[in-house]
Amino acid sequence: MEPTYRSRRLWKICAFLVAFVAGSGCQTKSHFADHGLRKFEIRLEPELVGELYGSATAKVAYPARLFVDGKEFEIQISAAGNSTIRSPKKSFNLKLRDGDFRGAEEFRITASTNDKSMLRAFLSLEVFRAAGLPTSWAEPAYVYLNDTSLGLYVAIERIDADYFANRGIDWDRLFEAEGDADFGPTFEARIESAISVKPKPEDWSALVAVARTVARPGDDEFMTALFRILDREAVIAYMAASQITTHWDGFN
Repeated sequence: MEPTYRSRRLWKICAFLVAFVAGSGCQTKSHFADHGLRKFEIRLEPELVGELYGSATAKVAYPARLFVDGKEFEIQISAAGNSTIRSPKKSFNLKLRDGDFRGAEEFRITASTNDKSMLRAFLSLEVFRAAGLPTSWAEPAYVYLNDTSLGLYVAIERIDADYFANRGIDWDRLFEAEGDADFGPTFEARIESAISVKPKPEDWSALVAVARTVARPGDDEFMTALFRILDREAVIAYMAASQITTHWDGFN
């Protein structure tokens, strides 16, 4: 009998939990077991391992090799994250120098340091998907660096040009947050350092309009003004999904 999508997903979640219990705190060689999950083996020159961890806050990229599903990729690896960048268990960005993995030339393996269950990312993505919004792919993975087990991670697709191209979504400008990019009162003055824009960095008009609209708290015309700039259905779906997945225990 052909397994259903739901049963296959349940099996993967169960395997994920088994790997979580088996791999928590594991920092020794484990004969490259995968615990029923996709296995990522990263090979980095031994002298660069210390540099990778020592320069984590600078997010310097180092050449490495990635082995997954029997394939070898030349990659650039760098530390990732902001609030968790100093955690012993690091998250990493992996940028493939040739080929792609699941349609992405760059993706992240995140340690989910602030999420002890390591399930919140998957649950949140399911909610956003159910709301009809485009979402990144994500999957549990077991990660090794040279001969050392780093334990359980979440591999997740980054939102970039490949993300939109793979979904057939036309786009003109991609606004990416750089550090503190909230729409506060000083946002417009620091827009060039807060946001990186591709491919038209000279045209900030749409983002400035959003920032000025958001800076009008209590205005009865706020939502009307906002919907002149943004797609109404997408905004409502995104706001609803965000509220559903906000955890009042402090985890965002």
